[in-house]
Amino acid sequence: MNNINETTKNNVCLSCGICLGICPTQSIKFDKELKPIIDSSTCSSCRQCLEFCPGVQSNVTYGKTLEERTNGPVISSFVGRSGNREYLKNSVSGGIATELINGLLELGKYDFAIGVKNRKFNQNNKMQVYTLEDFDAELQKSVYTMPSFSDVIFYINNNPQKKGIIIASGCVISALKKYISSKKNLLQDNYLFIGLFCDCSLNKNIENYFYNYSGKHLKSNPVGFDFRTKDKQSYWPGNIAIKFTDFNVIIPREERYKLVKYFKNKRCLFCLDHMNVNSDISLGDNYTNLHSDKLGSNSIVVRTDKGKEALGLISDRVKLYPLEYSRIVDSQKVSNKYKNLYFSKIFYNKTKIDINKNIVCQDVSEYRKEYKLMLKNINSGKNYCRFPGLYELFFILKGDSNIKTRINTHKEIQKMGENNDSN
Repeated sequence: MNNINETTKNNVCLSCGICLGICPTQSIKFDKELKPIIDSSTCSSCRQCLEFCPGVQSNVTYGKTLEERTNGPVISSFVGRSGNREYLKNSVSGGIATELINGLLELGKYDFAIGVKNRKFNQNNKMQVYTLEDFDAELQKSVYTMPSFSDVIFYINNNPQKKGIIIASGCVISALKKYISSKKNLLQDNYLFIGLFCDCSLNKNIENYFYNYSGKHLKSNPVGFDFRTKDKQSYWPGNIAIKFTDFNVIIPREERYKLVKYFKNKRCLFCLDHMNVNSDISLGDNYTNLHSDKLGSNSIVVRTDKGKEALGLISDRVKLYPLEYSRIVDSQKVSNKYKNLYFSKIFYNKTKIDINKNIVCQDVSEYRKEYKLMLKNINSGKNYCRFPGLYELFFILKGDSNIKTRINTHKEIQKMGENNDSN
C-alpha cells in the first residue's frame, strides 16, 4: 500500500479530508462523491496520507485489550448541562461543548476553536477555524456526515504558535493527535481535544435522501437541514428539520433512526471508539435518565489532567453531577461495539488491512452472517442515488420509512410554501 487508493478501493474512506490537508505535494483532490483522487504525476509515494488515514487504522494509542480500547482512561465523569438556556436550546444536547469553547476562549487560554455550520444538501461540509468574535449559534449544531478537516490542518501547520480547541469524533481526534505528534514544529500541549461520543458517521447519500424525501418536485425547494433540532417544541433528543428559504418543516426523529443502517460508513463497522478514548474530555448525550432536562444534557468524561483543568475553569457556568463512569458506559450501550472487533478481523482476512491491531479475538465465523447483512444494507445506501425511487419504495416496504409521515411532510411543505407566497 503506497497511498490512500487502498482506502477508497476497500470503501473505508470517511471523507474526513485529513489526507488532503497533510499531502506535502498537494496531489489529492476530492471527487463529486467526496472521495480522494490521487494525481499520480505529482504523488511522491511518501505514504503520509496512508500513515495517518483513520480509514485503514484506528490510531488509538490507549490500551491493548478490547475493554481498554472501548472504555479508555478516566479521571472523573459527570452528567450535566449548560447554565445558559440559549446555549442549551441551540446545542444538540447539553451545551457543555459550547461552554468549554467559549469560556476558554474568553479566558484567553486558547486562540481559536473549530466548528461547522454549513449544513446544505450534498455539499462538502468543512470544519472552519473561528475565534470568540466569530462565534455563531449555528456552530453549536452537528453534522452526522463527516465534515472535512483539511482547512484545520492547513491552519495549524501555518500557525504552529496558536493554541486551539479541537472538537471531533474519535477516529479524527486519534488521527490528528498522531499527526501533530509527528511534526517537530507542533506541540500537542497547544491543543485541547474535545471528543464526541460516536456510534457511526453517515455518508452523503442520506442528504440526497432527505432532499428527495422533502419533495424536490414541489414548488418550494429545500436548502438544507439539521439532523437534530429543538425547534418547534421538538426538545431533546431532537427531530429532523428540513430547511427552506422562509420556513422549516419538522420530521419525526424515527425517520432518522431507521435509516442509519443504510447510510452509515462501512468503516464504522470496525470502530471500537464510541467513547472517544484519546480525547482530553469526551461528551455525548445523557441517556442515564439522571439530572436530565427537556432541552438536553450531556454525559461528560474527563480523561486527562488538561481536560480536568479545562472543565474546572468553566465550572461556574455549568451544572455538573458526578456519576460513575460505568453508568455512562452502560447507557451508551458500548458493549454493542465489541462485535466490531470480529467484523474487523473478517475484513482483515479479505483485505489484509488490520484496523484494530494487537487485539486478538477468537473464531469469527459466528459473526459472518451478521456482517454480510450489514454490508448488504450499506450497499443499498451506497447505491441509493442510482435508483432513488426504487430504494425509497424498498425502505417503505421494509418498514424503515413511514409513508404517512412522507405524505404529511409534503402537505406541510405545500401549505407553508403557499402561505409564504400569499404573504
